[in-house]
Amino acid sequence: MKIEKWTRSDNYMGETYCEYYVIYSRHRDSDLVDISNFEVILEILGEDAITPISNHWAVGWVQTILVHESKHRARIKANQLIKQLEEYPLLNEDDYSARQVAKTKRIHEDCIANRIDPCYCEDCQYFVED
Repeated sequence: MKIEKWTRSDNYMGETYCEYYVIYSRHRDSDLVDISNFEVILEILGEDAITPISNHWAVGWVQTILVHESKHRARIKANQLIKQLEEYPLLNEDDYSARQVAKTKRIHEDCIANRIDPCYCEDCQYFVED
């Protein structure tokens, strides 16, 4: 897959980014894989990227990494990153793992604080003893 230029849908009413390429997006309900990849891409592209946020009726908001058409090196790097994602779903396993640990810790602390017994979550199960 190759990065493509931003396009405006018929019902879009926000700012336009016709001179930008769309690299990657995340939204309110993104999972840790998408959040991790978004942050890794943003860190790698640095100041060559912008990240506008748009309201969305279904997912609340969408934040997109965009690179201007004049940023040739950044576009090449972005294409390389997207190609990597076609071969393996994570750009940085350490970043993803750290996010998993942090989320698990927050869930665990919340279960303890609210004395939930047992506490079920998406990916794990904790039993809090009195």
